[in-house]
Amino acid sequence: MGKPDDQPMKLFTALASATVTAYALAYIAHFELGLSRLKIREDALAAVGLLVVALTVKIVFQRKNKGS
Repeated sequence: MGKPDDQPMKLFTALASATVTAYALAYIAHFELGLSRLKIREDALAAVGLLVVALTVKIVFQRKNKGS
């Protein structure tokens, strides 16, 4: 018998870790470094955009290579 697929739990753990890290970094940036919340949001949105593009390219190339 194989191990059950724990992919949803891995995704949940990764999202929870990312959320805690984001809150901690935002706290430090705002209260310790003095950055405005708007600046933090703008930088976070830019980072998310880059991650989305990188993941999209990876998925497209994986699907393209799998078909050939």
